[in-house]
Amino acid sequence: MRARLSAIADVLPLLEASTEAEFGTWIKSTRGNDGVWTMPYVDYGPTGRAFRAAAARGEWVRPDVDWTSWAQTDEARQLHAEPSRIAASSPTQLAQLVTTFVRGDRFNEGYLLEAFTRGHLTAIARRARVLVDESEPRGPG
Repeated sequence: MRARLSAIADVLPLLEASTEAEFGTWIKSTRGNDGVWTMPYVDYGPTGRAFRAAAARGEWVRPDVDWTSWAQTDEARQLHAEPSRIAASSPTQLAQLVTTFVRGDRFNEGYLLEAFTRGHLTAIARRARVLVDESEPRGPG
């Protein structure tokens, strides 16, 4: 579990230092020379790519999480409404959140960017950092 938590915790400095534009930017809808329109989409910048890579490396996007059902629970609504509540989240709740944000972004373009902008992703990484630090072996003292 420590390695999984570290994957997310390790991007905390990047998340804390990044602007929205460094996480990702919206690309407007365009019409090509052939007359076909491209829908607007988020182009993930270095921070967005780093978060997504950390989530993949730590296996935080979990196939066993029924994220669409979980997102409708009071627990999920509270964590979404108040990112400060993430500071007391369990590793299971962090997995539910990360899965919801990453998978949700596939069906609702910009959902992950919004999670960054509202402070959810930074709060998740902070909580992961605390959990990693708490799992450190303590020396004699």
